[in-house]
Amino acid sequence: MNDPVFDITPFALEALHDEEAWEGERGRAAPRRRPPGTSAGRPRPQPRPPARRPRAAARVGEPAAACVCPSHRSEYARWVQSTLNRVEGLALPVDGVMSAATRSALRAFQTRQGLPADGIAGPDTEQALRDAQRPADAAPPPAEEGELFEFETLELELESPSSMPTLRLGSRGTAVADLQRRLGAAGFSAGAADGIFGSQTDAAVRAFQRARGLSADGIVGAMTWSVLLNAPSASPPAPPTSGGTGAIRYGKGWGGSEGVADAAKAIAASMGIPVTSQKRNLEDTIRVGSSTGSDHYTGNTNAYAVDFGVAGTRGDELARAIATKYGIAHSVIGTYTRTTIQVADRRYSLQLLWKVSGHYDHVHLGIRRA
Repeated sequence: MNDPVFDITPFALEALHDEEAWEGERGRAAPRRRPPGTSAGRPRPQPRPPARRPRAAARVGEPAAACVCPSHRSEYARWVQSTLNRVEGLALPVDGVMSAATRSALRAFQTRQGLPADGIAGPDTEQALRDAQRPADAAPPPAEEGELFEFETLELELESPSSMPTLRLGSRGTAVADLQRRLGAAGFSAGAADGIFGSQTDAAVRAFQRARGLSADGIVGAMTWSVLLNAPSASPPAPPTSGGTGAIRYGKGWGGSEGVADAAKAIAASMGIPVTSQKRNLEDTIRVGSSTGSDHYTGNTNAYAVDFGVAGTRGDELARAIATKYGIAHSVIGTYTRTTIQVADRRYSLQLLWKVSGHYDHVHLGIRRA
């Protein structure tokens, strides 16, 4: 069959408008085109709309629509994937496709951030992703030539409280490292400035908030940032002379044990460390998870306890100063060991707890009439 027209006819594929159309048209031969003016015994094929495969029913937990994020197979989706890889330590393919693996990672991230775990990168989830990553990495990945990103870098004015990210337990990034350094400079050590908001950082934040009269919720929002950014650097306290400030005397209530605590209160006051708890009634004792055997409990009429809100190295300094003042061996700080001391004609049993279960954000001094 030597048809010259057939031999020179170019072979062309129909234009496919999206990935689903491509799946529907895969393997289908495209019609041949004849040059203009060519007569043919066969009718010229008419273009047909691209076939679309039916959508499968949504699985439990999957959104009904394929994607409500801005532009499926988009640069935004690529940014979401690359950000999840950074903050979650994953290895998702950065291909811009909101795949099942991407949505699963997004749900896990949302659950840890206290957001609805719907697998959709909406405004709240986008902000949480930005807060969790390092500010220097806040921009989407570099565009390939000819591409344009619509999502700008989140620029932080580091000295403006309103522009600082809200941080809480589980947050990560350079903003957390900056928080940790500032807490340490204010005398509330959060440990190494590693950019991880863990339990030690949470304890330091709560101690700082209590000391500054803020709500001690462990969340670093605009109010906490405002106070922290303007907090003066703490100067190391002078080494205590003769064990610290104030004389040890009994007096006041609780078998005179409240008066014995005055010397420890004076030491803490000289270091700018506040009293955060003293005696508790039964309701409050149960609420904080303590027992009726605690020196804090009001049912123990010959006992008294005082807690000082502090964390990190400042807590170390306060605990050592109190121990020195009362003649408590530094080796028994935080071991539940009680030390008996003589105060005038009476004897008292003391317990100094620090860096032991439940005592990472305060130093506890318990005093009992012996």
